[in-house]
Amino acid sequence: MNKKLEIGEANPRFEGWDSVSLPEFNIILSDLPYEDGSLNEVYWSHVLEHIPYCNIESVVTGIYNKLETGGKFRTVCPDMRKIVEAYMNDDISQFERGKNHWGSLSLRGIYPKLGVGGMMMSQFIGSEKVDDLVKQECYLASVKGEVYGVVSHVAAWDFKMFQNLLHLVGFSRVEQTEVEPIDRHKQSGQLCVNAYK
Repeated sequence: MNKKLEIGEANPRFEGWDSVSLPEFNIILSDLPYEDGSLNEVYWSHVLEHIPYCNIESVVTGIYNKLETGGKFRTVCPDMRKIVEAYMNDDISQFERGKNHWGSLSLRGIYPKLGVGGMMMSQFIGSEKVDDLVKQECYLASVKGEVYGVVSHVAAWDFKMFQNLLHLVGFSRVEQTEVEPIDRHKQSGQLCVNAYK
């Protein structure tokens, strides 16, 4: 069996891969449309930080269940440790999109006007006005249902945190890596992790 899945893309980027598009497919509320043990590789890039902590264990468990024994799960997301280091060093240059893929949200709206602290917070709990939306993910609404904003990033991860989650779910081997050829974004500043069932 050689079945591979990319989560987050509308169309497969590589021959022989399937894809499920987000947010059209709701990974929090829906089970992946594959039999348990039927995938030998799952890849997602810059999806993890959009899933609330209260849902992440069940989402990653669902991915784990779809992998065959020995299957690989590759994750790429903003690296919280590197973001905090940029903040602690007062290094605004690290938030430039060319340096770190995680810089895009921090360069919009009020975040750059607040300085490096605002740019850091955009990565941990980034929100935007409805007028500024590129895509709607998680609405902020009043009790009356009036939408006034959207939350984009709702979580931040470093390697130890993610490693603990992956072991909790059942992955036997977890390793931090550099950017690999499959990765959509090649900039540094990303947390790159391979986990094996």
